[in-house]
Amino acid sequence: MTFSVESGEHFVPRLFARLPVAIQSVSVSRPSLDDVFMSYTGKTIRDAEASVGDRNRRIASRFARR
Repeated sequence: MTFSVESGEHFVPRLFARLPVAIQSVSVSRPSLDDVFMSYTGKTIRDAEASVGDRNRRIASRFARR
């Protein structure tokens, strides 16, 4: 299960204290720049760069035809 919360280092201990089952393992990590970008745009940085490159190629091919 994966979910995002603010201040995970504070949230996780409170969550575990309230669960009636034993937890086998947990991992807390800060989001990467790509994670943040994707949450705002719905695309990865690589996808966004590719779409800009595709647009530039289309524009360049239009000029080449003239």
